[in-house]
Amino acid sequence: MHWCGVGSVGRPHIFRRRHVQVALAKGYGMIQITLPLPPKELHAHAKGHWRAKAVATKACRTLAHVETLAIGATPMGRATLSLDIYYPDLRQRDVYNTAQGCKPYIDGLVDAGVIAGDHWQVLSGGHIRPHLDRANPRVVITLEPDSEDQSDIAAIKAAKDEPSKPLSQAIEDMGL
Repeated sequence: MHWCGVGSVGRPHIFRRRHVQVALAKGYGMIQITLPLPPKELHAHAKGHWRAKAVATKACRTLAHVETLAIGATPMGRATLSLDIYYPDLRQRDVYNTAQGCKPYIDGLVDAGVIAGDHWQVLSGGHIRPHLDRANPRVVITLEPDSEDQSDIAAIKAAKDEPSKPLSQAIEDMGL
């Protein structure tokens, strides 16, 4: 059993292992992890005590971390993250608030060492697609390695280490 979130009466929601699926497409380097929808405490506009959000955040982060370690995924450099969100009904929902609620899941992937961080130098955004699945609401997180993987990071580090030139020198170098 996994803990993820706190119910409206203070009881933890329990997600059994059958709700969590992890897949690794070997040969492609793609990682796909299926997790439950984030609890309502992680919604961007959720009201309530900070502790309920902290408990839900820790539980979801740990769930993603443990399940990612279970597949033995190898670390990747730059990656594109995509979210497929499967809702249980046709209510109008704010997809981006659900995506924001997935932040602890992404932090769990970082904790597992699959990606080095969730900053712009390592992670770029793919698609966020809503779907309908009444029987199995979930979030499918897909990480695909970027083709420019290590060259971009090396260029950023080189630029960071290079001393800055005066503006007049930079203009001369450009031939202006």
